[in-house]
Amino acid sequence: MDRRMRRFAPLILLALASPAFSGEHLARLTPALLGGTAIASAGSPSYLFADDFENGNTQWTKSQGTANGNFAYATAPAPLAGSYSLLLDESLGNVLLYRNTTNWQAVEKTYAYAQVNIGAIGNVSTTTTRYVLVFRDASNNDICSTGLRSNGDEIRWAVTASGASALTTIVPATATTYHVWLEYVEGSGDGSCSVFVATTGTKPGSASAARTGLNLTTDAVRIGVAAFYNEVDAVIFDKVRVDNESIGSDPS
Repeated sequence: MDRRMRRFAPLILLALASPAFSGEHLARLTPALLGGTAIASAGSPSYLFADDFENGNTQWTKSQGTANGNFAYATAPAPLAGSYSLLLDESLGNVLLYRNTTNWQAVEKTYAYAQVNIGAIGNVSTTTTRYVLVFRDASNNDICSTGLRSNGDEIRWAVTASGASALTTIVPATATTYHVWLEYVEGSGDGSCSVFVATTGTKPGSASAARTGLNLTTDAVRIGVAAFYNEVDAVIFDKVRVDNESIGSDPS
């Protein structure tokens, strides 16, 4: 019995014993029995963290940077979803980084999704990945991230963990909306940090790049979004999601 089934089993058994339980109720609970997502009252899954940037800055704290994020950005190509997106444009210093204000409960596997549109790509470093999405621990240390890095000949999407990066084959383009899935799995010798990158909401069947076989024993409890002055800047974000279960295509 999987974790979802264990979670809902007591509720299902209690409901089945009730005379008021109907076929309609059973239909609403069937996805949980099949390993899917139970239908909540609003019909939406519950995430560890989620932000659509429709209500300004209610969940983020600036960790680094001199500029301020625009949490109600609606100039094309924004909004990427809904009515507003977040714009990070660090025009004065090095990195502009925002992270979630309240840590989520620690879990051994952490999954994130975001829509990302990069407005300006400059002389990206060959030694450090300029991340746009990053998992952090409770001490604010970077433990798994994805962004752009140069291989000396061209710039690629990359993923970084344990002090090293793995580059994808994807060459980023400006003014293109990317759907990015970042996945962090703790482990002693079998930990991993993986990224899936696509230009549609369909998640690739395998990771675009991954760091595997790692000693990763620190909990990811924070998500960060970032832009780097003169390298990866004017970055638009939308539909940020974090969960303890894998996030699939076109998440709600």
